[in-house]
Amino acid sequence: MSSDDRQVYRRRQFSRVYHDHLLCPTGREIPEEDRAYDRGEVPRCEECARLELATRRDEALDAAQTPEEAERRA
Repeated sequence: MSSDDRQVYRRRQFSRVYHDHLLCPTGREIPEEDRAYDRGEVPRCEECARLELATRRDEALDAAQTPEEAERRA
């Protein structure tokens, strides 16, 4: 397999879903040269979606706390 063939193969491996969350372990493993910033017609990575929901949930919980509760959590 030539170097060009390997590049095409690697791009296909990662092109089944798109990754847009900075903490996604799979997305972080994609080498910079293989990243595509146009998501096209592929679905979003389930882990990216889960991480975003968790982040939003945590932000909502933080916003709903009283200052005293926030101080206790810190």
